[in-house]
Amino acid sequence: SAIAVPGYELYGVTLTSASTFEWGVSTAGTQTILKNGTAVYTDATKRIRDIFFVDTDTTVGYAVGNSGTILKSTDSGSSWSAQTSGVTANLNAVYFVSTDIGWVVGDSGTVLFTSNGGTTWTAYTNSQLDFTKNINDIFIKTTVSGSSLTAYGFAVGNGGKVYKLTSPDIHSLSPTAKMQGWIGPGEVPGSGEYSGAPA
Repeated sequence: SAIAVPGYELYGVTLTSASTFEWGVSTAGTQTILKNGTAVYTDATKRIRDIFFVDTDTTVGYAVGNSGTILKSTDSGSSWSAQTSGVTANLNAVYFVSTDIGWVVGDSGTVLFTSNGGTTWTAYTNSQLDFTKNINDIFIKTTVSGSSLTAYGFAVGNGGKVYKLTSPDIHSLSPTAKMQGWIGPGEVPGSGEYSGAPA
């Protein structure tokens, strides 16, 4: 069945065990985050592009959007506070593997990393990253073996770009130039922490 949220053009939706979150723009032009159909955050101009909750039962969530916007909620999405991203690019996607460790990707090759819940964000500055291409989404898969955590991540963007991120040094970046047209399951071969798919 459909959930009706009259008065909004919606851009996205995500779920937790207790709530549904939608984001979009109201008919009055206000950028909005809705929790179970009720507005919990509004801004006159900064469009929200993605929301991520660390897991379905957590109280901690993050939202990203235009002009370097990063928001954090510590009360299950009932309120949102701004974080300092240090960038002005539009931010398109966010992914966290814990309440403290996460990544944000965005326009002009923007990749940000935090290990302290967003208190500080570090921008990737590797000269091999194609800063002319927008990065549109990121996904991180973790595996635990004993006390060891391994993270594998993929980020995708304009121009057919696919980047692979592997641990242990999961916050370093060195993509190669051969990043065209990869799609499908499996691992992208390459060297370095981020690597390109075969042409």
